Amino acid sequence: MAATLSGATFAMSNNNAGECADYTFTFKSSTGFATTDSIEIYFPNAFDPFVGMASAWFENEPTDYYLECSSTALSLVWCKVDKWKVTITGSAAVEAANNIDITLKYVANPAKGTTGQKLIVSIINSSGVYQSTLTDFAAGGVTTVDPPAKDILFNVMTSNSDLFGSNADYTFAFWLQDTTLETDENVQVMFPMQYDLWLNDGVD
Repeated sequence: MAATLSGATFAMSNNNAGECADYTFTFKSSTGFATTDSIEIYFPNAFDPFVGMASAWFENEPTDYYLECSSTALSLVWCKVDKWKVTITGSAAVEAANNIDITLKYVANPAKGTTGQKLIVSIINSSGVYQSTLTDFAAGGVTTVDPPAKDILFNVMTSNSDLFGSNADYTFAFWLQDTTLETDENVQVMFPMQYDLWLNDGVD
């Protein structure tokens, strides 16, 4: 019997056109996942060919581009991207009864609307053989809506403006146009990739 993927769920941290979002894929494989396997996610052509904030990470791999990603089930993961295809390798095996989760960070949302093509997720073994494939992971396609209609006016102050300063505190003062911030809403600040926000926060 051919291997299958089941229990597929897909979530976006936001669905505004043109914004960057975290995309989370969760599913089970009838054969599980071995550390020698890999997972491929094909994105519709409506997305950027390199999906999001991909960059070359290693001097000895100048033509390879990686995305930031994470997984609870697979432990340490690497996510390489090339022409709408993201290839994920993990450092932990997953049994068939357990969920596999993958979060790709800073994916660039496509233009407003619903993609005609579907997300395709596959598991491939060490010999390059496709073990299982789900050709419509997000069955309805990926749907995005209009960008935010209102701008946020803000002022930012920093305690240390030195280039490559060891650390700094940032204070943001902002004003909302014709709206209020509800108790169940939040404010997100996305820093450029040049910032190393995680180096001094005490987190492993």
